[in-house]
Amino acid sequence: ATQGGVGWWMVKSGLVEDPTVSQYRLAVHLFIAFAILAALSWTVMQMFNVPRADVVASVRVHSWLIFWLVSITVIAGAFVAGLDAGRVHNTFPLMDGKILPPGYNRLAPVWLNAFENPTAAQFNHRALALLTLLVIIIFLVRIIRSGLDAHYRLPAHALAAAVIVQVTLGIGTLLTVVPVDLATLHQGGAVLLFCVSLWVVYVLG
Repeated sequence: ATQGGVGWWMVKSGLVEDPTVSQYRLAVHLFIAFAILAALSWTVMQMFNVPRADVVASVRVHSWLIFWLVSITVIAGAFVAGLDAGRVHNTFPLMDGKILPPGYNRLAPVWLNAFENPTAAQFNHRALALLTLLVIIIFLVRIIRSGLDAHYRLPAHALAAAVIVQVTLGIGTLLTVVPVDLATLHQGGAVLLFCVSLWVVYVLG
């Protein structure tokens, strides 16, 4: 019921004369949807007695770091979508030839750029995605070297595969200026990556 109410609150911010909605309301709606998804996924794993590994504290912390990085990157993606930021700076890895594109801090106060400046929103989403990719690859190497049984290593391998697919979809969506089919696959990839990161936390966190 709460999610339905928030969904209506989001729709009321647009979709009448202009086919857009508030990026803030979109982000809230997405956050609640993923929170519900997390609760359902966790409950299912408990119901099916998914095995959990006994690992060192640093691995547990690493797994939670990945989960929160994935979550923050997904929410940052909501601002990219809400601001239609995927239609600017359609180059990779640089943004029109620069690491930090012109106009990144064009709004004042500075913090407002992350939420209302398309250039900043896209840069932040890119940076978070690449950081998440790096942290996950390091995690996979740690798990491979840990000597854990194969069924405990499986979530880490699935996580690495999911993030590589998701980053590839994101780059493809950007370079082709956000076609609906690729954008939809990228959104679906976010759901998959989130669920796999939660699986990793459950098993190794």
